[in-house]
Amino acid sequence: MKRPLLFGLLMVALLTIASGRTWTSSDGRTLEGEFVRAEGEVAVVNVKGRILRIPFASLSEEDVAFVKAAATKVEAGTNQLFGTELKAGALIDADEFLSDSMKELLAASDFEPSKVKVRVWTPQGFDPAQPQKVLWMVGSHDNEAERRKGNIGMFMRGQVAQENGWIVIAADTNMGNPRRSITQTSEADAEFHYFIIEKMEEAWPGFRGWKHACAGHSTGAQAVFFRLAQLMKAQCRVVGGFFSGCNKGMVRLASQETGVRSGDWRRIKAFQSSGDQDRLVDERDIKSVGEDLKRGGVKEIRSKTFAGNHTMNEELFLEALAWFIEEKKE
Repeated sequence: MKRPLLFGLLMVALLTIASGRTWTSSDGRTLEGEFVRAEGEVAVVNVKGRILRIPFASLSEEDVAFVKAAATKVEAGTNQLFGTELKAGALIDADEFLSDSMKELLAASDFEPSKVKVRVWTPQGFDPAQPQKVLWMVGSHDNEAERRKGNIGMFMRGQVAQENGWIVIAADTNMGNPRRSITQTSEADAEFHYFIIEKMEEAWPGFRGWKHACAGHSTGAQAVFFRLAQLMKAQCRVVGGFFSGCNKGMVRLASQETGVRSGDWRRIKAFQSSGDQDRLVDERDIKSVGEDLKRGGVKEIRSKTFAGNHTMNEELFLEALAWFIEEKKE
């Protein structure tokens, strides 16, 4: 059978002494890896930092039973972020003092914040025991004033997503966006968001396995590349990125910052949106960003224009969100 053979090749190539459980293929081969989550009829396994997606058909009956049991088990989370309860249908702001190590990282960016700030808006009827959709709003970097507004400054653009069943989230420091520049990599911004993801997982076990998407406009759309890569590196299930008014692709830098590979980008859907009267984004820019996405590994790309200028179009935004959660056709 083809699938067991493929699995067998992975066993030979990736056999490690990594912590976790022993996985057995349907033809008897084994490897050591940590269970991450289930995605339909696929087990997601971390083998020495490399994420494998193994079809149930390639696993032993015992492994399939383990995955199904783990996927249906509901663990009790704190349902709190920095001591603030995350209520259904509520917009909450939570903050906490930064650790000394995080302060040191951020200090290298020429500003010295003292707190992390997170804004979260859950939809009505939200139940963390059920799979959810998470939208990360990403702020612009046109100037220092925009940076200080941060990702949270973009937050209310996500209201239409919240009204359509998405959790909306944005994170900053008390002095604005932790990313100082979008023209260079930022260890501080990456580590900052890995920390936020870890805290969200503590509040809602299974958070990483929910469907995650990102949205940004203008230079915020350029920053979306980095947030997508950070989420992938943190083993989140990333389904899409909305690039509004974007005139420059950042796949290479985002991959360099996080170490994600083209195979990770391949699972993402990308939606480009631009106004037909946009003086900052022309047809050459749209084509260039699309080519950058393709070179990076993205296979599913949509690009649409609307009657307007350099702004974010709500209709296309909602179209993109609906497309992101559509199951891919085999």
